[in-house]
Amino acid sequence: MKRKAFVPLQTLLIPTAILVLASITSADTYISGGDVYGNWTEAGSPYIIQGDITIPSAETLNITYGVEVRFEQNTGLSVYGSLLADGTDPFSVGDTVFFTSTSPPGSWDGIHVEGSGSMELIFSTLEYGNSLWTTNGLLFTDCRLSIPVCEEPNGLDLTRCLVTVSLSSVGSNPLDIEGCTFEGNLEFMYNAAGGSIANSTLQQNLSYCTGMSAGTLQLYDSQVNGSVVCFGEDCIISLNGCTIQGAISTTEDGSVEFNNSTAYSAISVINTNPGEYTHLDIINSTVHGQITIDWVDVEITGSTLYSGIGLTTARRLEVNGNTIHGILSGSISAMSYYDANVINNKFVNAGIDISGVFSEISCYVHYNEVTNCLLNGISVAAQVSATTAHELSIVNNTVYNSGGNGISISKTGSGDLNTSLTNNIVSTSGEYGIYVSDFDSPNVSYNDVWNSAIGDYSGVTPGIGSISLDPQFIDPGNGDLNLQRISPCIDAGDPSSPFDPDGTIADMGAFYFHQDMLVKLTLIPDYLPIVIPETGGEFGFTIEVTNLTLDWQSFDFWSEIELPGWGSFEVLSATGLLIAPGFTAYGYRLQQVPDFAPAGTYTYLAYVGTYPWIVDDYYYFFFEKEGSVEGNFPGSPSYWFCAGKGFEGLNVNKDEDIPSNFVLNEAYPNPFNPTTTISYQLPATSLVSLSIYDISGRQLANLVNGWRDAGNHEVTFDASELSSGMYIYHLQAGDFTDSGKMILMK
Repeated sequence: MKRKAFVPLQTLLIPTAILVLASITSADTYISGGDVYGNWTEAGSPYIIQGDITIPSAETLNITYGVEVRFEQNTGLSVYGSLLADGTDPFSVGDTVFFTSTSPPGSWDGIHVEGSGSMELIFSTLEYGNSLWTTNGLLFTDCRLSIPVCEEPNGLDLTRCLVTVSLSSVGSNPLDIEGCTFEGNLEFMYNAAGGSIANSTLQQNLSYCTGMSAGTLQLYDSQVNGSVVCFGEDCIISLNGCTIQGAISTTEDGSVEFNNSTAYSAISVINTNPGEYTHLDIINSTVHGQITIDWVDVEITGSTLYSGIGLTTARRLEVNGNTIHGILSGSISAMSYYDANVINNKFVNAGIDISGVFSEISCYVHYNEVTNCLLNGISVAAQVSATTAHELSIVNNTVYNSGGNGISISKTGSGDLNTSLTNNIVSTSGEYGIYVSDFDSPNVSYNDVWNSAIGDYSGVTPGIGSISLDPQFIDPGNGDLNLQRISPCIDAGDPSSPFDPDGTIADMGAFYFHQDMLVKLTLIPDYLPIVIPETGGEFGFTIEVTNLTLDWQSFDFWSEIELPGWGSFEVLSATGLLIAPGFTAYGYRLQQVPDFAPAGTYTYLAYVGTYPWIVDDYYYFFFEKEGSVEGNFPGSPSYWFCAGKGFEGLNVNKDEDIPSNFVLNEAYPNPFNPTTTISYQLPATSLVSLSIYDISGRQLANLVNGWRDAGNHEVTFDASELSSGMYIYHLQAGDFTDSGKMILMK
């Protein structure tokens, strides 16, 4: 204990008119009871309270830094005037005013703020008292509160405080809590005024009850290590940027708003009065536990859910743009006035299983990715008592590796509704791809249903645009269901559907392939799979190029064949092609495969762009060569003749005339630095080699080595790595040969 020298009575700043029996021993100031006001300073500390003391109405007791007020057993402070304790120390940081006891903890009565009294504490500690009792406002800043708060504070304003006991506030008064830590429970009962808790930590549980009136409690950037409970008529608890370790639940008519927050346990919102409006909003958040709702409006958007969503009955269902690791299951209320929307979600090892009375609402299941569900991937059971204009729309979903049916729809009741299953990809289902029960005339068209264990369809005949082909996902085994460039689902959706964001015809499935190329290339083999016998053979394919722009486009086309372990070689090219805006051109080719080509899986690749390095678009397909691998070699391009017609409807260098002679033109510019263009003319399809040599005859580059169609061709030579001097370019096309000289001047 800090000891003081003897202090005259008048220095205590206690008015002499007040009947206070005080005695001073050493530096201690003893107050036997009665009215107190004025100033208590460090000079008189500690103040030892031996009887009940009172701050009278219209009076103020100011307590400055360094003061310790010690209450003996069964004594307390009543405040009818104002208590202001400011422990701000100009020389240090921390609590310097203490309200404490002289004997075992909890042995003094505490502080009662009554009548019109007020209390403001700064850098102060309240400890070991029985209660802080008030019906008026409390204003604490940078304090430690270790005694319970009782009765009904008319406003609770805590800033950067540590509350070490459970705090229970009763009454319809506003809350304003900022930067605090609560070591016990925090409970607000019948507090319709609501308020806010910001940047705070609650070590245990939070309860909020509005009673019979509406109210909202908002939490911002806070952490609750226990549970959160909201109940009461029109009670709303709004969590923004928060982390909740325990369960979140409501009873009666409570609602939860969960924004940019994380919940590590379950969320349960139960409305016990279907006539009242309650809601659960989960926006841009993460939830690790199960979500359960009953008679509630549900909106879940942009969130990650690691468990499922159980709908006892949903009055409104909006589930959009989420990643969900559990099943969305349950029913939609017949009392709903809103359409049900399950759109643009990713279901991982899970799926959709919903039911509802669709006589009054529509249900839209669009652009969802559903993978590895043990049951049906997407299942909708519709009850329709009368024919209605409402609709069930299951469009542009990708369903992969379901244990049951990929998509299953069933109907009960005598009515019917507009039903569309279009633009879906359903792959590798454990039962049927698409299963339909009791619908009269559903529109099931423009779907790719492939590799179903029992059958692709049951209960319905596939309509126009339906295919059964490998959708060519990028990496389905690792969860990447985006489409490869060669997918048959690109531009294969219903032409009347809204275009994809790139302005092209709708693709099938949840993910469109973005076609940002100027000129689109597609290769269409005559048949698949292509298998070439050991004795060699040929296969045919169509080349399709489309100008996706509103301008004329110039492009080159070239192709190559690749055999893993052997490398690749070029087989065909055409340069300087022009295509009109929006025009599609076709060319047909026959590719020879020699008998001595080694066995294996070959890739035929083609490109459009600027030959040979700038690729605007590409396409490929595979073919098999039978026979033996050992001892064989692919051979040179001369054995891989690619015959056929050029592109119909294209201009070649703005001149459709086929040259009558072989011609090697002079390089231009010449002299050059560092690039020049070498052009040549072919009157017929020829095996072409164009090489660069120095004056000693050493080959420096091979610019062309493969088959070229009849027409005008050009190639650019880059001599950036060479020294100034004279170089030779040499052309061989079939039996024709010619050479030219060019000078590099740096």
